[in-house]
Amino acid sequence: MSRTESDSLPPPANARGFRGALPLGEAVVILLMLALMTACTKKVNWSEDVQLADGRVVTLTRHQEFGGPHEIGQRPTESVGWLEFEHPDSGRKIRWEFTRDLAPVALIIDRDATRLLVVPEYGGLFRYKCPSPPYLLYQYREQGWVEVSIAELRGTKVKRNMITSPVEAKELMKTDDLHLDVDQTMQSAIGYTEGRRIDFGKLTTQSFGMKGCDPPFDWLIEDEGK
Repeated sequence: MSRTESDSLPPPANARGFRGALPLGEAVVILLMLALMTACTKKVNWSEDVQLADGRVVTLTRHQEFGGPHEIGQRPTESVGWLEFEHPDSGRKIRWEFTRDLAPVALIIDRDATRLLVVPEYGGLFRYKCPSPPYLLYQYREQGWVEVSIAELRGTKVKRNMITSPVEAKELMKTDDLHLDVDQTMQSAIGYTEGRRIDFGKLTTQSFGMKGCDPPFDWLIEDEGK
């Protein structure tokens, strides 16, 4: 998920026309660069209880790194992360690894499938060709997670049941064990759906293209009072 860029490092000594160690001054500069890169990457680990549509609760173990682009003097943004949970039926450990391009919205587990609903963020909107409605769906299979059409959810209503970013719950996570129960998770799971369900009964067809990158976005929000 993360990439190591070696182009910015000096070429090997023999490629530069001499043998032996780098000059002391250059070695110090490289060490300072590496130290700065390490210092800019912050990490946070926590767990959250996620309530499924049938009432069952699944505990997610979450990890998020903050090593993304940022303005000088500002804190780094999200970079890479992962979440892991034990399937409530099979007991199998399932893991999802992601970059800042995709943000999780809802875990959906039923008799037919284990799915994860996500939204493209940052450069992901363009990388995934500006989907409209702005959702992507992944399903867990034996070979791992594969993308499937959101039409798989047509006729259903999905409630956002997990934290998209730990920034949303920074106050709630100021506990000794960094664990959020169902209520705390739901208090943090706000934003895209404004606390209401995503009504895939409103879904017609999903389109892709530059037009989908222009707000306002159709979040398929459930009508008030329904």
